[in-house]
Amino acid sequence: MAINTEKFLEDARKLTAQRMEAAEYLAEKIAARVQAEEALKEAQTEEKKAYTHAEKNGWSKAELNKLKPTKRRTSATPKPGPSEARN
Repeated sequence: MAINTEKFLEDARKLTAQRMEAAEYLAEKIAARVQAEEALKEAQTEEKKAYTHAEKNGWSKAELNKLKPTKRRTSATPKPGPSEARN
């Protein structure tokens, strides 16, 4: 049985094009993450400078720590296990 080489190659091109689209999308998202990480690092540096500046202008570390926003922790609600789901 002979194969149609033109169809075979066209199918291969389509698959390669789909893979390249996925790779391009992935590359964009990685670049966005790296850029966001760099921006975060810069913002953290600027924040540290601002705290130092505040301390030089009379604020104590304890006072600044009281004013510092805290990270909110979300409590995860436990999902029912297999035995609980049947009840």
